[in-house]
Amino acid sequence: MKTNAFVAATFGLATALSPAMTRAQTPVERYVEVRTVLGFRVSPAAAQSLVPAGWQPVQLAGPTQGVNLNVILTERVLRETSDGKPIDGGRSRSVIFVVPAREAAGPGRGAMVALVLAPPPESVPGAYGVAVRSEIEMTRSRHFGAGGETGAETWSVVTNKDDRLEVEAKYTRATPVRQVMESKVYAGSTGGYRIYQTDQGVDVMRGIGVTDRVQSIVFRTSGPRFARIFDGSEQLVSVSAVPWHVRNVSDP
Repeated sequence: MKTNAFVAATFGLATALSPAMTRAQTPVERYVEVRTVLGFRVSPAAAQSLVPAGWQPVQLAGPTQGVNLNVILTERVLRETSDGKPIDGGRSRSVIFVVPAREAAGPGRGAMVALVLAPPPESVPGAYGVAVRSEIEMTRSRHFGAGGETGAETWSVVTNKDDRLEVEAKYTRATPVRQVMESKVYAGSTGGYRIYQTDQGVDVMRGIGVTDRVQSIVFRTSGPRFARIFDGSEQLVSVSAVPWHVRNVSDP
């Protein structure tokens, strides 16, 4: 299994695993998703509030230089057990907040799931202990013409506490880069982790040193849950399309 350094820079510190660790894995789930990833630089205090004690946020490099929070808009087209049985209906939409982080005094380093906005029938608090019940509406469209491929999407999220998140985006797409990696993904509630084997395609449409192909984007939040994260000082650094994200999930 190869690890692509570009993925680590863009989406959060991929970590190669030793053969002994790989043998110890217990397969639990498989996913197929379509994603849009918004890379933010939020205040250090906001990022720190999203990780457990003993952990520290870090900033990414490459085209997402300075990003310390990824907001992942994900359309899950298939979720199943390792033996092929649908989980929570097998299909859903969710919004995932991921902080690149490391242990202050330990070896842990990787993407940390800090918050999941999960619609029914997904389980709450979920595998990472941070999911909150939310109603999510999403539309996504694509157009192919003489000028190439354009896309648009809107997301509207209301949590069980009436916090709200809205996204409206239009962009021009390009050929994605295929990336295959194996990584640990940590739980923002406990610092525990699961192991991901991922095959995905990534099209960085906005980022450091990248031609900006995002025509327009609106990101709005309201309510106390989001106010502590987005205080007006945040900056949207990167926008990436992930037309396929296929992963096998294992427990260590």
